[in-house]
Amino acid sequence: MMMIYINQRINNTENVGYREFGFGKEVTLDTCSYLIEIPKYEFINLMNTTYSDCIDELKKDDEITGEFDPPFPGATEYPSLEVFIEDHKEAFVEFFKIYFETDFLSLLFSNKNDPVYVINSVDNIEITDASVIVSGKAYKKDDIRLPKITPFISQKADFVPEMVASRG
Repeated sequence: MMMIYINQRINNTENVGYREFGFGKEVTLDTCSYLIEIPKYEFINLMNTTYSDCIDELKKDDEITGEFDPPFPGATEYPSLEVFIEDHKEAFVEFFKIYFETDFLSLLFSNKNDPVYVINSVDNIEITDASVIVSGKAYKKDDIRLPKITPFISQKADFVPEMVASRG
């Protein structure tokens, strides 16, 4: 069963979202740490379709360019997700950072809810014998301080129709 911790306290996935725009960029808000621990088999089930789609796209690119960019040294083909995670952990972590950070978060969290915490970055990924552990920084949504917006009303608004009419 997946567990999520915010500031080392267990949290509910309904309380968590992720930053869709500007993900990974610094924020001026107070941040907190998060950690997601997901059993390896759950991670593989969750990510398998996304991984397969990515590999299909990479294969198409390889056909177009005539070059194969191995996902790890010595690779002659793209491995299954399970083999990649089990046998090439470090290379998979780099691959994940390049291709899957926000895809992974979008599969876990719905930004349609009004989350309390917003994940802002993926700073570390660890693969153990039993789990995939993703951690980074988040911020509390209530801490967002937006500038006050004052509507702009032109004092010359009645002048605009005259200009348009005179062009006629």
